[in-house]
Amino acid sequence: MYAFAFGPWAERIDLYERVARLRALRALANVLAHNQTEFRAALAIAENGDDDVLAVALELFEQIPALPRRKLLASYSELDRDTNQTINALRAIASEM
Repeated sequence: MYAFAFGPWAERIDLYERVARLRALRALANVLAHNQTEFRAALAIAENGDDDVLAVALELFEQIPALPRRKLLASYSELDRDTNQTINALRAIASEM
């Protein structure tokens, strides 16, 4: 288990944000972990709001071999960082109006 919750497993995010994060992670998994069909299927099912399947998806994520899992984590964190920078820039512009 990880020291902190990340991505779709983060706490205190609403359903729409969780679904967006699941979709982003699934898109990356389609490219970087394409042979992990159970993991990708769990992400797709979890998009319907099933918390039990979300927990299973995390377990399946942890079973992905180290190299593809690291690539997936690195790509997701880069995507998340860029998204946060964009949101902060838009908030700054809006506050100036």
